Amino acid sequence: MANEVVDNGTAATKATRMASGAVFSFWSIIVLRATAIANSIVIVRALGPSDFGVYSVVILSMSVASILASFGVPPAIVKFLAEQPSDSRRASQLIGAGAVLVGTSTSITTVILAIAAPFLANDIYGEPRLQELLFLALVGLVVTSLVSPFLSVLQGFELIKEMSLRNVTTALISVPSTFFLVSSWGLNGAVLATTVNALAVAAVNCGILRTVWKSRKIVMEMPSAPAVYFKVLGYATPALATGLAVAPILWIVNTLLAAKGSFAELGKYSVALALSSYLLFIPAAIGVPLIPIVSRLDVSKPNEFPPFFIKTLRIGAFALVPPSLVLFAFPEFFATLLYGPLLADAGQVVRILVPAVFLAGISSIVGFGISGTGRMWHGLALNLVWAGAFAVLAFLFVPSGKAFGLALAYLLSYAVHFTVVVAYSKFTWSLELRPLRAPLSLGAIAFCFVELTGIYFADPWRVPVLAGVISLVAAAEVLVMSKREVEVLGEPLRRFLVWVGLSQ
Repeated sequence: MANEVVDNGTAATKATRMASGAVFSFWSIIVLRATAIANSIVIVRALGPSDFGVYSVVILSMSVASILASFGVPPAIVKFLAEQPSDSRRASQLIGAGAVLVGTSTSITTVILAIAAPFLANDIYGEPRLQELLFLALVGLVVTSLVSPFLSVLQGFELIKEMSLRNVTTALISVPSTFFLVSSWGLNGAVLATTVNALAVAAVNCGILRTVWKSRKIVMEMPSAPAVYFKVLGYATPALATGLAVAPILWIVNTLLAAKGSFAELGKYSVALALSSYLLFIPAAIGVPLIPIVSRLDVSKPNEFPPFFIKTLRIGAFALVPPSLVLFAFPEFFATLLYGPLLADAGQVVRILVPAVFLAGISSIVGFGISGTGRMWHGLALNLVWAGAFAVLAFLFVPSGKAFGLALAYLLSYAVHFTVVVAYSKFTWSLELRPLRAPLSLGAIAFCFVELTGIYFADPWRVPVLAGVISLVAAAEVLVMSKREVEVLGEPLRRFLVWVGLSQ
């Protein structure tokens, strides 16, 4: 694989940069997921299913608002900084333009949500507490949105190690603060924790951002030329539209579940989705270094993109199979262990959601590739496929199936989306999809075997048989993978063992 000269003048292959960045992002995301689980345990156990459903409404409302507030600007900054990381004047103008755009959109979004809060609380949900909770969450929204253009600088310059260490620091800070606030003020404290944790993120990153700006000779510059703003908006607008194709649909279908079922049903589904979505730490770890690498390839060596990307996609698919099977095989155990016996039945919902998240994880790697190549309108079209299917299926299944119906809609919509994404990858990027056959076939067969094992084997044989099936699948993966693929997947563990002194 051809060597590329990176910013500091050293030579490194794309694979080396990708592996190094993925290792740091992998372990940081492991910590992030662990702290997220710890925080969710505190929140769910303190609030119970019904109040957790109310909390989920607040978080979903803020997720829609945050898309509007950030206006798709942070990924645009990552894309354009990665293309020409040595041009300090251009970087200064991009960051300044992004700050202006995000400041304007955040102000407008905050005013709209403040006006709409009483209507949402009283007329939509019939829950007066939501008004105060939305006002509390607004502060965190403003902080997160305003700092987002500056934090994206770290990913744009491929400072993955620095970004990962800061993420770990803020994640560890969030655990005691969440515990204290939730223990003291219950539901209000859970929402307040989101604001406190957003402030911690901003504070921890100030130091590294000052260092980066000084070393890269970046100054805060508000460009007067409209061309810079239009350049950012050219990427940000479809990114915004892509987010708006998904988040409002999630808000609508969750509102439908609360209306047709109850906040307790919504709480059960939210717990199951959160537990299943922890699997996405694998594609997320890949995506952090992947976007800037693809951005640079798209400009300098586009012919190297297809073979590099299909290898990345294959490794990501292999990596997703074993943890997906573990969660699929023992969902009730994890739901009870983490969230208590009141939410043990969320495990059945998890079993429906895990295959969907497996497909979503592979599709999300394609999404990172789309972000890196700047084809954001294509990303919007793909997300509209999923959003349309999910909305239609949710309105069909939720009235009778409640949380299970929404989970089934989620699974079927991602099956449709995955099919379209694979076709897109083949015909747009000319990807040779044959390398994907092994992980996809192995995953599909394994899911079927685990499901049949759970049906035909009862305790005390069920657990050892399931463990045996999962072990066989992991062994089969090692046999069908190349030596280099095994090395790449084992790199995070090797780095960890070196760090603790158990390996060289």
